[in-house]
Amino acid sequence: MVNSARKIAFYYLIVGVTWIYFSDRALNYFFKNKDLHETYWDGTIKGILFIVVTSILLYQLIKRYFLALTKSERDYRSMFDANPNPMWIYDLQTLKFIEVNQAAINHYGYTRQEFLSKTVLEIRSDEEKERFLKDTNANIKKTSYEEPWLHILKNGQQIKVNIHAHEISYKGKMARLVLAVDVSEQLIIKEQLRQQQERLKAQNIKLLQSLEAIELHQTKLSNTQKIAKIAGWEFNLETETLEPNPGFLELLNLNKEEGSCLKILKTYITEEDKQKFEYFISSFNLGITVNECVVRIKKEQQLRYILFAATLKDPKKQKYCVEGYIKDVTEITLKDQLIHKTSERFEQLALSTNDALYEWEVNSSIIRLNGNIDSIMGYGVKEAIHPEKWWVDRMHPTDFIENDKLFREAVEQKQQTLKRKYRFKTLNGVYKLIYDQSIIKYDAQNELEKVIGSIQDVDEITKINQENKRLLDIISKVNNFIIITDVNGLIEWVNPAFTELTEYTLEEVKGKKPGPLLQGPESDKEVIMRISLALKEKKYFSEEIINYSKSGRKYWLKIDCNPIYDDHNNHVGFIAVESEITERKQREAKIEKQNEILKKTAWFNSHEVRRPLASILGIIELLKYEESDSTKEELIVLLEKCSEELDSAIKNAIHLTEFKEDEPLN
Repeated sequence: MVNSARKIAFYYLIVGVTWIYFSDRALNYFFKNKDLHETYWDGTIKGILFIVVTSILLYQLIKRYFLALTKSERDYRSMFDANPNPMWIYDLQTLKFIEVNQAAINHYGYTRQEFLSKTVLEIRSDEEKERFLKDTNANIKKTSYEEPWLHILKNGQQIKVNIHAHEISYKGKMARLVLAVDVSEQLIIKEQLRQQQERLKAQNIKLLQSLEAIELHQTKLSNTQKIAKIAGWEFNLETETLEPNPGFLELLNLNKEEGSCLKILKTYITEEDKQKFEYFISSFNLGITVNECVVRIKKEQQLRYILFAATLKDPKKQKYCVEGYIKDVTEITLKDQLIHKTSERFEQLALSTNDALYEWEVNSSIIRLNGNIDSIMGYGVKEAIHPEKWWVDRMHPTDFIENDKLFREAVEQKQQTLKRKYRFKTLNGVYKLIYDQSIIKYDAQNELEKVIGSIQDVDEITKINQENKRLLDIISKVNNFIIITDVNGLIEWVNPAFTELTEYTLEEVKGKKPGPLLQGPESDKEVIMRISLALKEKKYFSEEIINYSKSGRKYWLKIDCNPIYDDHNNHVGFIAVESEITERKQREAKIEKQNEILKKTAWFNSHEVRRPLASILGIIELLKYEESDSTKEELIVLLEKCSEELDSAIKNAIHLTEFKEDEPLN
């Protein structure tokens, strides 16, 4: 390069000196002017001096130009070699590799010599060679492709790449510059995301089906409780407040205010039973864990017998809390009273009840059955007489041993009543759980005379209670977290998965709205508006939104929410099944950012770099034919400015390709 500058300056010097020296002598020869002859040497010396000075200046300018051009070429070469993605140049006529960068060598496994000995067809599968040739022979060649290309590495592994290509002139040949981006891992992640979405969709369908089954069982349990006149309640010993369920209020014919205050509830208990009820409540403070009592409640001139049964909760889990159930035993109590008054009215009483009644005459070992024995035991009759052994043979062997022991102890202690549960074999051979309430009668010598009792079929309600406990255990253990609200959107219940993700306990969120509690600064306002509108219109919705835990941790959430209706199609609340999708959102954001970087890099390569480079080439062409020194100086200034623009564009392009893993992904 320096030698070329010296040659140009030397040729210019020889030509200039020769012209000045011989042109003056030519003028002297043709014009024979004496005055001109006298100034001959002066002009010659000045001309030669001018040529020498301009030769030196020309040499310096050409040297500077070549240095700038070399730096530009070196920078451009550095951008090609240092690109983190594989790049190569191939001849459009022979399809042979002309040049490859280090990233291509590292990624594909071939050495530079191996690359330069191959054609671009040799890194493709047989299926894609035809596609490549068709694209190469097209009149208008694409610069990028929507569908990835299949390439083969030296070790035989197949990868999928996105191609960006441009036609260029390289070393006097028509060639194509190619940038290849390996998207195999991205496609695998995308496929994994698709499969995960399919699995989540299937899980959501199963969960919805499970929720429908739970709702069906809950409805069945609710109906069974109404039929059996049973309802649940909780009582706080410290604050003396009740937490009744809707069935409790309905069963006692109370409003919400009356049902949640013990003092108000006591006003409806008859004076004779108030002391009994006081002892029942205070017994739990004395350390009794299980207790029950029957009290008479009079409201609106209606007198009913209500059984209160309760259990003290584990103090470690919930201090000062009692949970239990109430049952309207008016019918049973009145029935017992009638049995106590007279056994002669046994037949009439049997006809007026839905329970099966029996009378066991101990001396004759005969059992007389009456009432609803057909539906309970399945024997097709409303009354029957059987020997004592018939009854014993149909009791479950395990239950018989326990019940026989209880009965003998009751007789020894001269108890008047006895309540038991045992399994009884029906006509079809299936055991059914029954509830037996007995009155034990003794003769004048205080010896056992007879047993009068009633039996109820409690098999169905027992199974339903067990099934509901099992379903509650299942729903408490699912990974998705579940929120149940009332009609106003206030939280009534959440499962343990909710507490694990949000760090809020049920006690902290009960009675609050999920949105204001969990949403924060980056929660999408449009999504919040859509959720509010769906809740207002009582419609199903499925949304994805950013929420915040109690400690401020940000996470993405997918919400599927359905309105809940009762048997009469009255809206009673909402149930939301939600799952965390933070990891999926982060992967999507990372892929989107990488794609944006690739787009910007391609744009810079095709626009910001080519523009100043084209200007430099144009100025060089002008310098070849420009004779004016002032114009040349202006062109050189422009050339320096274009070189600076090219250098800045290359730096920006390199900066664009820098992907920082530690940058946050929204």
